[in-house]
Amino acid sequence: MNWFSQLLNFAESLTAHWIALLTGGAAILALGFWERKRRRPITFPQYVSFAIAAIIPAAYLSWLDEHQSREKAETVIASYNNAVAQTSAIS
Repeated sequence: MNWFSQLLNFAESLTAHWIALLTGGAAILALGFWERKRRRPITFPQYVSFAIAAIIPAAYLSWLDEHQSREKAETVIASYNNAVAQTSAIS
């Protein structure tokens, strides 16, 4: 897998997590409470700032997905290698 396809995979995952964060109920609820507390509507630049800030947790969630996939793959490979080693020892 070349670096460009890896970059595209990361961008796809990042976009999916970013959209989920922006459109999720918790984000909208937090903005609504903040708007009520201030007693002023949230301005467009504030929405843009929120959208840009949401990239950081989205990047972490993308990394976490990849990290967990790798750990699972390493566990499967280790268990396969142990099974092969035990089968070889019996023979």
